[in-house]
Amino acid sequence: MQIITKDISFTLPKGKQILHNINFSIGDQAKAALVGDNGTGKSTLLRIASGTLSPQKGSIKVTGTSWFIPQHYGQFDSLTVAEALQIHPKITALQAIENGLSDPSHFETLSEDWTIHERLQNALSQWGLFSVQADTPFRSLSGGQKTRVFLAGIELHHPDILLMDEPTNHLDRPARQQLYHFIRQTSCTLLIVSHDRELLELCNPIHELSSAGMQTYGGNYSFYEEQKQIETEALEQKIEHTKKEISAARKAHRETMQRKQKMDAQSARKGKTANLPPIVKNARGSKAENSASRLKVYMKTKINTDVTRLQQLSKQRKEAKQIRVSVGHSPLHSGKILFEAKRMNVAYPDSDMLWNTPLSFVIRSGERIRITGKNGSGKSTLIRTLHQQLKPAGGELIIQTRSVFLLDQEYRLIGRERTVLEQAKLFNENQKPDHELKTVLVRFLFDPDTWDQPCCTLSGGEMMRLSLCCLILQSSQPDVIMLDEPANNLDLRNIRILTDTIAAYQGTLIVVSHDEHFIREIGIDCKLHL
Repeated sequence: MQIITKDISFTLPKGKQILHNINFSIGDQAKAALVGDNGTGKSTLLRIASGTLSPQKGSIKVTGTSWFIPQHYGQFDSLTVAEALQIHPKITALQAIENGLSDPSHFETLSEDWTIHERLQNALSQWGLFSVQADTPFRSLSGGQKTRVFLAGIELHHPDILLMDEPTNHLDRPARQQLYHFIRQTSCTLLIVSHDRELLELCNPIHELSSAGMQTYGGNYSFYEEQKQIETEALEQKIEHTKKEISAARKAHRETMQRKQKMDAQSARKGKTANLPPIVKNARGSKAENSASRLKVYMKTKINTDVTRLQQLSKQRKEAKQIRVSVGHSPLHSGKILFEAKRMNVAYPDSDMLWNTPLSFVIRSGERIRITGKNGSGKSTLIRTLHQQLKPAGGELIIQTRSVFLLDQEYRLIGRERTVLEQAKLFNENQKPDHELKTVLVRFLFDPDTWDQPCCTLSGGEMMRLSLCCLILQSSQPDVIMLDEPANNLDLRNIRILTDTIAAYQGTLIVVSHDEHFIREIGIDCKLHL
């Protein structure tokens, strides 16, 4: 079962072309991954492969049946679970037959799938969805549950080809492990868009989508990273070599022009005394002028060619650039009690207490803590309570710090109605002059043409970088940084920026994340399990 694309192109409604003459193929039973920066068209390409979107140019050939697990589920919120899984017609037909209706169309729709109910419940149970039914409203499910419903669809439809768009985004650790095991064992042809490095290690080959097109790397993620490092070093060498060529060409051009001027002056002096007919003098002068003119054109053409190549190479470097963010150290001495919970519990309106056993714990300055637990165990709720967005409904929570910076997966500190520059000014507590503020924005890869851009149009990676920019602009660095699944909507480049920043931070860290690579690299000391 294969996927073969030829010259796929796609332009967004606002006129931005995100795919241009894309060619690639996925072989039978391959476990391929599709990576690239946010906004390069990965999800669009996956939707085209699934048949839910048509290319505006080019063609795609998919041999075999496919099942698509999307990244976002808003379009399904008005449906039931059975409708989202595309088995509602069979469920309805079976109910009609069981109620005594003998319309032949019901039997045709059911297609002798008499165990569809049992198969549905078995598939849902395999992914831990024991209480979910065919008529369960899809909107009532959590993000992780919605993903698991679509994973259950694999068992129902038995596809030849699986297309997955960020399948681990909302999954807790046990569900991720189950998905990893499935990927190792399955004989399906896979095409997966993901930033989950643990998942990408299971994939081969890696297809990278960028503004330059599609590049294929025949190996897993570790191999891909090694090759990218080699390419980065080679790119730097090309840039330096091109700069030297431009400098040498300009120097040669100057020297040539200087020699010409000197020769012209000498010819003029000799011409006054030379006893040659005028026609001979004119012919020699015309020949020299033509030769000099051709040389001048050649040198200018070479310089322009080299400058164009340098611009192209510099653009490639900019697209691959990883910023370095240095967050100041917390001034607190190690060991000070910052949070102390005494039989604390929380409750939402018209609901029972969240935790069956109230929470009691102490968090001290300098600790780097990971909050763990299954989907629905209250990890994000605990973060919001520590951040004083929620108040305990029982017990006591003592907080002895006011300097807390929260970075969540929605980047809520970014005002969607503000421009990029307005957002930066809001956090400019040191009152940096405009030119210095704009210099900081450029450091975070926000060029002048983005300063007036509304924040609501930013990608996940751009919002993360702007959040870190706001953190740097504050007058003092926080005693505590809280992270609530901050990497969910990031591409690999921006995950690296975030990872390096948090790993270097010397202060108290409280993290909710299911990304084991991220957890290892930021240096977690202990766990708080819910």
